[in-house]
Amino acid sequence: MKSQMKKFLSLATLALVAVLSPSSSSAAVSRAEASELQFHAAFKLINNKKVSAAFFDHVATATVTRSQVAGAWIVTFSQETDDGAAPSTLTFVANADGKTLSYNEVTGTSASAPRNYNGASPLELLEKAFEAIADSTGDARITPYQDGLSFASIAPRAEGGAVTTFQAEGHPGTLTIVVDADGNVVSIAEAL
Repeated sequence: MKSQMKKFLSLATLALVAVLSPSSSSAAVSRAEASELQFHAAFKLINNKKVSAAFFDHVATATVTRSQVAGAWIVTFSQETDDGAAPSTLTFVANADGKTLSYNEVTGTSASAPRNYNGASPLELLEKAFEAIADSTGDARITPYQDGLSFASIAPRAEGGAVTTFQAEGHPGTLTIVVDADGNVVSIAEAL
């Protein structure tokens, strides 16, 4: 436990130093873009075997917050649990440009069996929905979620693929993006 806490404090200190250092790019990214970039970081961790791909078989939600320190982004993926206990989480800290500075995995509980996405990866399906928000231009339904994105959830759909829902700070609506098993956007709808 102590070594895990030391590791976390070391990563947090490095993240703070990196966030306070001048950025090579003057353009900050939106919440949606910063979040979408953390999916790339997650895929790298899986490919480098630093995080088990099985972690993402149980992914149920993602939260996005702005750090109190120099505009850093904090993106947390949480697993589904059977009994409402504290879930396992994977948290990324990114600078204002969306560059991953650190990550922290906290072991909690996960559901005894992952949800059935008919062979598709829930991480990839959720990433495709985030990408639809980050890459959108001029769609009034999506604009509030680009800079205000705060919460996302994913659930399988009977036809394959997933239904993803998004909430944004200061916005009363819920955005629903349906993706098929190949990650193609099937529909986008907003409920106010």
